[in-house]
Amino acid sequence: MILPGATGDLAVRLAERMREAIAAIVIDVEGRGQVRPTASFGLAEGLPALTVTELLEQADQCLYRAKRSGRNRVELSPSMRPGIALMDTAARA
Repeated sequence: MILPGATGDLAVRLAERMREAIAAIVIDVEGRGQVRPTASFGLAEGLPALTVTELLEQADQCLYRAKRSGRNRVELSPSMRPGIALMDTAARA
């Protein structure tokens, strides 16, 4: 997801709201009972010095860091500050 003109703070708030909304879902699965999905988000800022590929790589690295840190969380690139933010998302049930 690309958020042109969004600040890092706005991107974090949006990712957290989405993560919480996904976590509130209850899915009835035959033979397994109820399952609650989770979502992890990796956020990176679109800096002028970065190519699109580098931006995607940063967001992807943050996403995998979120997964390694227990999932169902939002991780930011170290450079996050006001500007364009890009979210790499992964949801699972």
